[in-house]
Amino acid sequence: MDDNKLIVGLDLCNDFTQISYYNELTYEVESIYCGEGKSEFMIPTALAVTKDNKDWLMGDDALRCGEEGNGLVVTDFIDEQFESYMIYDTVFYRTQLLEKFLRKVLLLLKREFPTKSIKRLVVTIRNLDLVLIDNIYDALENLGLRKDRVHVISHEQSYLNYALSRKKELWMNDIGLFEINEKGLLYYQISMDRRAEPMLVGITTKDFTDKLSYEMVQRRSEGLQYIFKNIYSSVLHKQIISTIYLTGPGFSEEWLGPCINDLCAGRRVFIGQNLYCFGACITARNEIKEDGIVKYAYLSNEALPYSVSMNLYSKGKMNEINLIATATPWYEVKRKFQVILDGETELQFIIRNAISHTTTTRIIALDGLEPKMNRSVRVEIRLECTRKHELIIDVKDVGFGDQFPGTNRIWETIITV
Repeated sequence: MDDNKLIVGLDLCNDFTQISYYNELTYEVESIYCGEGKSEFMIPTALAVTKDNKDWLMGDDALRCGEEGNGLVVTDFIDEQFESYMIYDTVFYRTQLLEKFLRKVLLLLKREFPTKSIKRLVVTIRNLDLVLIDNIYDALENLGLRKDRVHVISHEQSYLNYALSRKKELWMNDIGLFEINEKGLLYYQISMDRRAEPMLVGITTKDFTDKLSYEMVQRRSEGLQYIFKNIYSSVLHKQIISTIYLTGPGFSEEWLGPCINDLCAGRRVFIGQNLYCFGACITARNEIKEDGIVKYAYLSNEALPYSVSMNLYSKGKMNEINLIATATPWYEVKRKFQVILDGETELQFIIRNAISHTTTTRIIALDGLEPKMNRSVRVEIRLECTRKHELIIDVKDVGFGDQFPGTNRIWETIITV
């Protein structure tokens, strides 16, 4: 890797934001110091504009500005309900606010490494809201970071990559994660099918925000330990769990008390606030360099449970070329490539279902295509998903040089998998 390039993870939440980088000397992920707030590494996700100079402030400075009455404070702009905000007679949309906030967050990185630039940045958000994802990409592109250097993933994906990057004995069995965010308590359990190739991984989510809210933790409500113990006892009953992680601003050792010892019975327990941020940085590192990483297919709610391939002549022989990998998020499927036909008037696509372990072949007939001679027709194939179980395949006759001009005819097929 280039010593002058940084691999960066950023956890962007509605309440707090964190940023980390991969240290190539220690081979560890390290947090970027922000200096103030609830934690020295946690930045309140807030902006403010001062009354006098109309300067933009971030984090604790922004909150302090609002508390002292010296400007307008903007929060909750990561929330999926956010559309726009009026600041001193000017309307600001979420992309604009994200650009201003992310610029200041990335300046913390620049302060630490003034001569280095970003090679890969992975941003993790709580839920994969497609509008927010587009807003983040647009904001970062305005800051000079295009999509070829940026990837947005969910908290679940960060959790998974973090957990599987640790020593194997910590994930010999299932892995549990309790999180208390600003809404309350959530539980995520990673399960693995090690017989599959690659290993199939799924995450089960349970919502306990109605039983244990963030307000209850802030007030230190009576019976807080008892409520939490009842919850984790029920979800862990008869489960074989190697490791438990506790994260989120609601967790602290001062109220957990004896719950920690109870959770540690027969398993390892870790508590901290940087799991998602570190998971994002590990993801960025894995996307740059794949040595030593665990191969798996993560079947999230947005992931395709199937792969799509074709038998194509390549490198002197017929090969099955993978076009769409299992576990690819459906909204990221936008594949386009060209092939030369050798007298064929139909195309065969191989679909392998990772859950049912079945293989099917779908044939697209290129009706009306009349090759004048072998290898005289070149077609462009485009694959795109409109939702998880719907695949659109377009085939376009683009011709092969001046001697065999294309007709631009398009054959479209919609496959329900």
